Amino acid sequence: MAIEAGLRAPRTTVQLLVDPAFGGLFWGKICSVVGVWIHSVVAAVLTYDVTHSAAAVGLVGVAQYGPQLAFAPLSGALTDRGYVRSQLITGRLLCTIGSGALAVWLIVFGADSGWTTAWAVLVASLVVGLGFVAGGPAQQSVVPQLVEPEELPTAMVLNTAPNVLGRNGGPILGALVLAAWGSAAAFAVAAVTHLVFTAILTVIKLPKQARLTRRPEHSFTHALRHVVRDRPLLLLLIAGTASAVGSEPTITLMPAIADQLHGSDHIFTILSIAFGGGSTVAFASTAVVARRTSQSLVVAAGLVLLTAGSLLATVTVSLVTDSVAFAAVGWGFGWTMTATTTLIQQRTPHHLRGRVMAMWLIGFVGGRPLASALVGSLADVGSVALAFGVLTILMGAVVFACRPGRVGAVPEQATLP
Repeated sequence: MAIEAGLRAPRTTVQLLVDPAFGGLFWGKICSVVGVWIHSVVAAVLTYDVTHSAAAVGLVGVAQYGPQLAFAPLSGALTDRGYVRSQLITGRLLCTIGSGALAVWLIVFGADSGWTTAWAVLVASLVVGLGFVAGGPAQQSVVPQLVEPEELPTAMVLNTAPNVLGRNGGPILGALVLAAWGSAAAFAVAAVTHLVFTAILTVIKLPKQARLTRRPEHSFTHALRHVVRDRPLLLLLIAGTASAVGSEPTITLMPAIADQLHGSDHIFTILSIAFGGGSTVAFASTAVVARRTSQSLVVAAGLVLLTAGSLLATVTVSLVTDSVAFAAVGWGFGWTMTATTTLIQQRTPHHLRGRVMAMWLIGFVGGRPLASALVGSLADVGSVALAFGVLTILMGAVVFACRPGRVGAVPEQATLP
């Protein structure tokens, strides 16, 4: 819980990480995000193995991340009206059911070639997606209520760490478990990670919020009008969406790339490590680079790296160059996602955070099914290079639109909880 203002100096990073509320949410979120990414990468590999279609892999992304487009506005409004704890627990339980039920299904029926197994993966991924959107806005918006205003910059950087670490560790762990014990075991591990977070949520103390009745100022439309008027905030949401869209081919196209390179499961591990290494370096360096320049410059540099990685994957095909491309995309993803999330949280007034973070979720997570469907289809009808080429053009447009001078400064009053 946030400390009483003026009694002591702002807590350090270590103190925040061992705080029962903030630290519990932090470590639980890491477990859960790892589980989501284990499910994502293993579902992609399994679907490609049984269908040999990159478009089918894209459908998995649509099933898992599509619910953000439909239900994030409702979830964000519920967060601002005081249903944080129930949303967090419901979301984790749904994710547990999605991954766990698929593990049981594979143990009982096996992974037969064809669409029977693919449909099982799609249904399970849809349930995981519903869990993600149920607790997503609450998970993002509650953090500023756990710290004092002077602790907010440190807390915001830490708040992005689970996304980066989970995005790095999840695919690697998923690929390792898949290679060693098979897809059923990997989905079981994913389910356990969500159960761990559920257990943490039942014991930590979160700030109590008044249950507000539905009023016009509590609507999603009201928050949307605020974002449209605040052009820098709108551009930050676009940049955050671009970080997800630009990194999506590292999941959707990974099976097709491995097939193109005549590789096996070790290709997934190598490419996952390359992406993870790049994003880990990005996270470790974000604070240092931002202090020497600005968060807006970090956003711009991240977008440039995402574009450069896509361009490299377009013009050349080999394990070495694709690994370099994945590392650049990972680095760009880490910088863009961390800096945009920090600036969005700092810029958004407290009473709008749930709904604005729902918009962030729509873009960051909901943009993934659109990207996966696009690049998967392009790879099927054309080639992997065509898919990366189209993505390079799209990312280049975002680089131009979200250049540093257009992001703007953070309003001082927005950081107050």
